[in-house]
Amino acid sequence: MKNSAIGAYFSNLDKIISSYQEKISQLETLKKKLLQDMFI
Repeated sequence: MKNSAIGAYFSNLDKIISSYQEKISQLETLKKKLLQDMFI
């Protein structure tokens, strides 16, 4: 029982991390676009 709870916790943690990574890459893309727009 304990192992499956730990497994579920880490699985959930992985989902949270990947959703943050997706958000970070969207923000980096936005930042690049805004910087390009500034210097045009």
